[in-house]
Amino acid sequence: MSRRHDSAFTLVELMVTTAILGVILVYVFGTMVTTQKKAVALTDTVDTQQAARQIADLIERDIRHTAMMIDDAAAICGIDQTDAPDSLYVTDWEVVTLGEDLDASLSATVTGATDLPSSASYFVVDRLMLEVDSPSGSFDTNGDGTMDSDFSTAGQVIFADANNPERGTACGSITGVLPPNQLRFDLEAGGLSALGTGSQTPRIIAVPAIRYQIDSGQTLSRGAYPLAENIEDIQFAWFIDDNEDNAVDSGEYRGDGAGSLYTAQNLDASRLREIRLNVVLRTEDDEPGTSTGNPIATENRSITSAQDGFRRRVYTSVVRLRNLGRRVDL
Repeated sequence: MSRRHDSAFTLVELMVTTAILGVILVYVFGTMVTTQKKAVALTDTVDTQQAARQIADLIERDIRHTAMMIDDAAAICGIDQTDAPDSLYVTDWEVVTLGEDLDASLSATVTGATDLPSSASYFVVDRLMLEVDSPSGSFDTNGDGTMDSDFSTAGQVIFADANNPERGTACGSITGVLPPNQLRFDLEAGGLSALGTGSQTPRIIAVPAIRYQIDSGQTLSRGAYPLAENIEDIQFAWFIDDNEDNAVDSGEYRGDGAGSLYTAQNLDASRLREIRLNVVLRTEDDEPGTSTGNPIATENRSITSAQDGFRRRVYTSVVRLRNLGRRVDL
């Protein structure tokens, strides 16, 4: 008579099998998580590259159009910093309505002023709409349904002395627009230098402006509106053609790390010929398994090395200013 042997796993075999299966699952799960994170990091990098192009296109367009139909003395303003992102003010070309007016020096003239106040203040101007013959406003400042101003309470302003452009420019945020002719503001950068011997009678002008700057949270704003996040730095270098020979000579590039700092005060904005733009973008998340990323320094920015796992991309371009240096008076 034959005996049948029942086959079964022993408790030890089950425990060993379970342990091995657990190790395999941990390894597989860990690999999947790492692969997923790397895929996310790669997508993040691609998105950063695309964002760099889109952001740069917008900034380049505004730089290229600055001083369009605007008095060239007020073409530019800004803040150049070696330990923080730069700021840039350009004229708001979108508020100019092209029509019958062919005057290439549109601006609002400040009544009775020869200088700028040292703190927040207000000016009385001859008009709030830049067009002379057929005025057309871009903003409704009092909510009555009528466009009554080319200056916006959410915008910025550039000041200059049209008769003495060598005094430089000043810029800041508009805090109030009161039709028909009052403009309130808060100065943030630049200033007008003292009148020199032989200076002409001052004519202080104000023009609507757009400001590009980065806040402490790495958000780039265009005027009062957020434009993009994870912008780690933005740096500009300004070519001021001091001798007006249309060639870059030694020291004529400000803010590039070789020449002097750019200062809006005491620099003739009408001699600006080009601006070099540098945008440093950082991925939203760090990449697992790497810590080789470093902040990137451009122009005269000083950076402390701090390795992390973030990927960065730098976009650099040189923008010629089509409205300065080539203008023909009509």
